[in-house]
Amino acid sequence: MARPETLASLRRIAYVLKVFPKLSETFVAAELLELRRRGIDVRILSLQPPRGDLRHDFVARAGFDQLTCYEPKDFLAVVNEFRPQLLHAHFATEATAAALDLAAEHSIPFTFTAHGYDIHRKAPLDFGPRAAAGRAVVTVSEANAAYIARAFGVPRSHIRVIPCGVDTDRFRPLAHAAEASEPAGSGGIPAASSNCGQDARRTGGQGCRHEPSQTR
Repeated sequence: MARPETLASLRRIAYVLKVFPKLSETFVAAELLELRRRGIDVRILSLQPPRGDLRHDFVARAGFDQLTCYEPKDFLAVVNEFRPQLLHAHFATEATAAALDLAAEHSIPFTFTAHGYDIHRKAPLDFGPRAAAGRAVVTVSEANAAYIARAFGVPRSHIRVIPCGVDTDRFRPLAHAAEASEPAGSGGIPAASSNCGQDARRTGGQGCRHEPSQTR
């Protein structure tokens, strides 16, 4: 994403993604929805089509399929027509490489968000130059930001931290599910609750806990 002080002046942003939409990447769709809520027009350049037909309902309702180009050979034409003020990619690998090429071709600023595997396990060999070419690098945790600065020599001032969150108005337990978790006459039998995250130090997560909780 753009720097906070320039976001208000942006009206057109093109996203470059490897696959869109993807069930496990609701954070991308939520980000696009928020930009549209702020009055920013978006286009999506997806290097690959989605696998399968299953979609989150809010993605389908947003009509993003009408704003997405799945033909990389047509990306230049889309950019020429849409004239984005900024290109933004998610993950520092294929999508960022494509965004960098498009940005250079059209003299458009670009940014990218680095998440986990693209920093720690399969970081591009030219991560540092990619970061230097971008207007800014976004990542999802302070731990990632510190690692990017240390491992790739990216100045900390060039990195923005925007944590991935969950819209609890959209993703929440169903009321009847909550009621069903305490069956009548249970006598206070503990119910199981889970708080899950990746058990790794890639994105600053705290692992996975499985804890009993008393329901009385």
